[in-house]
Amino acid sequence: MKTSTHKETEPLWSLGETIDFDSPFESRLNISLLPIDFFDHWDRCASIADFFGDYFQQNFRAKDSKQVITDVLGEMLENAIRYSYNKSIPVEVELRRRGGDLLVEIENSMSRAQIGRFEELCRELFSTDLDALYLQKMISGEDHARISGIGLILLRKDYDVQLQIDASQSPEGHAQLRMRLLLKLDPPDSSSHAPAGNAPL
Repeated sequence: MKTSTHKETEPLWSLGETIDFDSPFESRLNISLLPIDFFDHWDRCASIADFFGDYFQQNFRAKDSKQVITDVLGEMLENAIRYSYNKSIPVEVELRRRGGDLLVEIENSMSRAQIGRFEELCRELFSTDLDALYLQKMISGEDHARISGIGLILLRKDYDVQLQIDASQSPEGHAQLRMRLLLKLDPPDSSSHAPAGNAPL
C-alpha cells in the first residue's frame, strides 16, 4: 500500500495543469524503487518501463500504446532516480487507468539546491513555446547540463501530455518532488462504461 509523503511535508510550489488523480479508476499498479539499485544497472529503468507498457497495452485500442507508455515512463523513471537526493529513499511510482487515459504519479527526493533550479526549468516549461525552448537549450548546450529539463520538454512536445509538478519540504530537510502526468491514449468512446469505483488504497 502506498503512503503519500506529502501528508508530512510543507508545500513549496506547484506548477502545470491540475490533474485529477483521485477520481474513480479502473486499474492500478504501483511499485517502490530504491535509486541505489540502479546506478550500476541503468538498463533496469528501460526494463521496468517496458513492463509497464506490456502490462497496460491490452487496455488501450491505440496500436502504439505500448511504445508510448514505455517511452514516457522510461523518461520519467530515469529522471526521478537520477536526481534523487537520498539514494536510499524509495522512488514511489503509481499508474492508474481511467477509460482511455493513463495517469502516472512519481515521487522522489531532491536537494534544496536541485529543487530551486528545477523550479526555474518548470516555469520555463509552462510559459514558453516548447519548440523555441527546445531549440534554445540545444543551441546553448544545456542538453549536457546536469538538470536541463529537455526530457520534460520532449514529453510535452512529442506526446502532448498534461503535467502537474508539486514540490514540498520534508521534515528531514530535503525537498520532495511529486510529478503527475495524464496521457490520453484512446479517444473518448461513448459506449464505454464509467468506472465502478476506486480500488482499495
